[in-house]
Amino acid sequence: MIGFERRYTFKTVTKKKIENIVFHFTFSFHHFFQSRNIMIRLVVIEKERTGSFTFEPGTFGPVKVVSVSPLLTAYGDSKQIDDFSFEIPASTGKLAFNIQMLEGKKYIKKTFPISETDSIELMVCLLTPFDKLPGPQIDLKFPKYFTIGHRGSGNNLHVKDYQENTKASILQAAKVGCQFIEFDVQLSKENTPVIHHDYVIKQSKKRDELGQPINEDPPGTFNYAVNQFTVDQFRDCKLDLQWHEHLPTLHDLLCEIPSEVHYDIEVKWPFQPKNYHIPYVERNVFIDTVLTEISENANDRKFFFSCFDIFSLMMLLYKQQKYPVLSLMTKEDEDTFEYFVKKTIGMAPILKEMGVQGYVINSLFLLKDKELISKLLGMGFMIVTYGDPNNTEQGTIEQLDLGISGFCTDKLEMINNVIAEYAKTH
Repeated sequence: MIGFERRYTFKTVTKKKIENIVFHFTFSFHHFFQSRNIMIRLVVIEKERTGSFTFEPGTFGPVKVVSVSPLLTAYGDSKQIDDFSFEIPASTGKLAFNIQMLEGKKYIKKTFPISETDSIELMVCLLTPFDKLPGPQIDLKFPKYFTIGHRGSGNNLHVKDYQENTKASILQAAKVGCQFIEFDVQLSKENTPVIHHDYVIKQSKKRDELGQPINEDPPGTFNYAVNQFTVDQFRDCKLDLQWHEHLPTLHDLLCEIPSEVHYDIEVKWPFQPKNYHIPYVERNVFIDTVLTEISENANDRKFFFSCFDIFSLMMLLYKQQKYPVLSLMTKEDEDTFEYFVKKTIGMAPILKEMGVQGYVINSLFLLKDKELISKLLGMGFMIVTYGDPNNTEQGTIEQLDLGISGFCTDKLEMINNVIAEYAKTH
């Protein structure tokens, strides 16, 4: 599998060499797609605009503009990479995009001029197909009300009996009656899907076999990215904790947990700027690797995918239609609450068109704007939540009254009982 987001550093380089490098990238980029005759998808999402101008929805070449306010979103499919050079008219000028702007990458964030005074910052991503999960969507019916075990039977800030994201924790969550169990998938050094929430694993001393740690936080504690560990190193890296349990791979959870246990598989991509320093493979490679494991070992197990990163989410929708996909959403650290609402509503039309069945939203923020709940429900989305209010009776009942269906929680038995009592009268 080829990725196009590698960075190269040269101590000395002439202008001629730079031109040759760009030419080589461009040639390989076009040759890769055109020689395979595969259908590829281009997705365009607005990040920010400067100035006062508007767009009109429509189709421009192979690209369909799905929404223009509060965010411009567009996508298109083609077997010819050069088709993705197009212009979208604007009230004060035009947005001109040429596929050469990608410079051999599958993702860019770039500011495009609209006029002399107006501009728009766009995120642009190429999605490649995956052909190992054919067939109709599984028959997964979401109950009217349901609970999701958070990282198994709860994260370790709240639950100390079991280590989060392990087989023991998942089996306990199933035992107390959760309809779904959530866990987090990343990749090891060998690109094997492994189960871990944080993007880093803290170690009390430097480990030469892992290379250089990402940082020391706090001083004297060494942080290594999950994908700096081989599978064997990953399995054993937390044996010194009180539970003395090996960490699992996705293969373990698909093959060693009874198939009647249903999952919420969160696909982890470092979507916030604070995590951009963490090394990660190109998105298409990442998603294809996870889907390959699913295609080989999921068998008849029922589950759905969830993801925060918008382009990884769209890849899950584009590369397979067998399993439902829900969009995880929160207020990112650098965002205002107003932008969180704008982003959530702005993404909704294109996500609906691509097949997202619902949202999984941080209840701390969702409860601050109850109109947002009614808008999403009115568009036909199911809403699931996670967050601290989901660990309280009051917070859960308030959300049930607002039409929330699913609750990812650390307090499984208590919230199961709250929902059961509520359902008796609703």
